[in-house]
Amino acid sequence: YITQLGTRAVARLTTSPIGADRYPAWSPNGQYIAFLRQLDATRFDVIVIPSIGGGQERNLYSGELDWISRVGF
Repeated sequence: YITQLGTRAVARLTTSPIGADRYPAWSPNGQYIAFLRQLDATRFDVIVIPSIGGGQERNLYSGELDWISRVGF
C-alpha cells in the first residue's frame, strides 16, 4: 500500500495470488518500488513496479535465494 500525500488516499500496489510480497525498497529516483515475492520456502521473485501503481510488474529475478534463509528473513 501507498498513501498519496495531500489527499491521504490509500492504494494497494500488489495482489499476489501465489505468495507473500515482502521487503519493499524505493528506487533512488522514487519512480519504482522493488520487492521480493515469496513463492515457497526457498523460491522468490524480485519484482519492480511503478511507485504510483497501475503499471505492469517486471520480474527481474526468479529462483532460489538461499541467502535469505541464512540471514533470518
